[in-house]
Amino acid sequence: MSISNLRLRSALISVYSKDGLEPLIRRLHALGVQLYSTGGTQSYIQKLDIPVTAVETLTGYPSILDGRVKTLHPAVFGGLLARREPEHLAQLKEYNIPEIDCVIVDLYPFEDTVAKTNDEKEIIEKIDIGGVSLIRAAAKNWQDVAVVASKEEYKLFLDLLDEQEGELTENDRRELARRAFKVTSNYDIAIFNWFNEGTTDIAFKYSIHRSDILRYGENPHQSGVFFGDFEKVFDKLSGKAISYNNLVDIDAAVQLMREFQVGKPCFAILKHTNACGIARRHTLLEAWQAALACDSTSAFGGIFICNTTVDLATAQEINKLFYEVLIAPDFAPDALELLKKKEQRILLKIKSYESQKRSFRSLLNGVVEQDTDLKTETEADLKPVTERIPTPKEVGELIFAAKCAKHLKSNAIALVKERQLIGMGCGQPSRVDALRQAIAKAKSFGFDLNGAVMASDAFFPFPDCVEIAHEVGITAVIQPGGSMKDQDSVNACNERGMAMVMTGFRHFRHIGTTRSETNQQYRGGVILLIFCCLSQAITAQNAAGRSIRDIMAAQELAWNRGDLEAFMEGYWRSDSLRFIGSSGLTYGWQQTLDNYKKDTPDTDAMGQLKFTILSVEQLSKRSAYVIGKWRLARKAGDLSGHYTLLWKKIKGKWVIVADHSS
Repeated sequence: MSISNLRLRSALISVYSKDGLEPLIRRLHALGVQLYSTGGTQSYIQKLDIPVTAVETLTGYPSILDGRVKTLHPAVFGGLLARREPEHLAQLKEYNIPEIDCVIVDLYPFEDTVAKTNDEKEIIEKIDIGGVSLIRAAAKNWQDVAVVASKEEYKLFLDLLDEQEGELTENDRRELARRAFKVTSNYDIAIFNWFNEGTTDIAFKYSIHRSDILRYGENPHQSGVFFGDFEKVFDKLSGKAISYNNLVDIDAAVQLMREFQVGKPCFAILKHTNACGIARRHTLLEAWQAALACDSTSAFGGIFICNTTVDLATAQEINKLFYEVLIAPDFAPDALELLKKKEQRILLKIKSYESQKRSFRSLLNGVVEQDTDLKTETEADLKPVTERIPTPKEVGELIFAAKCAKHLKSNAIALVKERQLIGMGCGQPSRVDALRQAIAKAKSFGFDLNGAVMASDAFFPFPDCVEIAHEVGITAVIQPGGSMKDQDSVNACNERGMAMVMTGFRHFRHIGTTRSETNQQYRGGVILLIFCCLSQAITAQNAAGRSIRDIMAAQELAWNRGDLEAFMEGYWRSDSLRFIGSSGLTYGWQQTLDNYKKDTPDTDAMGQLKFTILSVEQLSKRSAYVIGKWRLARKAGDLSGHYTLLWKKIKGKWVIVADHSS
């Protein structure tokens, strides 16, 4: 082996956690390594009937000050910090200090102690001094000394010893040193943050030890990493690898359900961090059905979360719809067995709704940090400001609506009736736009707005929202207040017999995912793209004479059961479809039209696009490679990849061959 290799002759071991230590000690002993140790670790090694030398024999001092001082001595640190060069080695010999080739340490669990107690004396005693000093000394002198800085490295170190017969390469030692400084820097930041809490010293210092590399970031061309302990919050029971976008949506779902975790069964459906359906009912199945009814279109490919155990009856209904993630406190065994059959769908058992007290994100050339918005309005926060006081039923509805609005992107409006989010408007440049969007959505799904209540995430600068709300039958309003013109909205309510309460708490939600909400509103490939376009289709004739609704119903069932071939077949057998390239289509579809308009002879001046869809047999002959991609994707369970829309010019006509994009 290379002359830069280090053969271990001595090792100092002083650890807090003994888990997994025995195999390492036995291997070191088998390699003839002289072992030094202290206190509890020394006793542990002795019980294994393995020779060990007490550090006290090197220092000439016993452990003192209740164990606070054991290894802090030149006889120890000289052997660690000495370069293996003549001048340093001569000094070691002069003072009778042995060389120490390796340090194995596991620090006092400071962070765990802080998490479980407020006892300052106990916390202070868990600040490791000697261990950190040993780690830093050995890591600094990595060219001549190997360091194992935590119990997480025991196995790695043992494998290196086994593979290389007790020798460590220069690269091995440098990597161990890198890991060591990662441990000590994390440890120091945790201690600083504990001491700094409640002071006026503003400092941004975070260190998260655990990380998971993601397939990619928000988009395929971006790399992504999650820093945190996902398993502390969830048990992952089934499903594909969790993506960046999944994590963003999961976080939004947990924050939302934290508001509804107590009480009757509640179900929520989210899409791109916004709730598109929330309902509370007497049973979970009823809650699911009511939540789905809020917006059955956007629910496709969404994130589902509930506050109670998923039973078989509910699981059977959920299983009819494609989704990305399902989160619940628990799953009945028969329900879990059923849901796990869809292997790519992510099932999470939530352990905790606990939120971080502070939140932050990068902006410009720095970071912004703030208190997390953990305020949840209760009846005590409601200040009636109108002549008509809301009824007890309206009060409950208003609180429910306020919780919904809090978790929608600003400007946000939530319309609620019978503990169901029947309309929502979010991410709009004006509050009026948000309200009109919420009303349009409610009406599009057949909801009667008479008797509904309205929540706004911020104040009304003008009375227009109250006037519009009254026109559709809304009877009560909740808002934070704070506008110079609050009284205008109050007067408008009084004139119309409406009730209004103010809370004093605004819930702006500006920062979320940076994806375009329009472009990313629908997921799942062709079926939802065609759903959107068919709503504005001029004509469509099926070879078998079936109506558009019949085709759509059959295709939805095929998609939900994962039968991609049947799904494709129905559309490819349509003789022709003609779609309008208007602003009403999703951005992705409009962009496709724009990109191909100049090259497509069948595009007229109105921006309409005509194309012919071939049968499966014809398509397979001309574009077998595309079908192959679809089938491979289906087999892998990957129906949300990022292929672009594929076109092919066949017999002078442009044909959509396949779309496998989100």
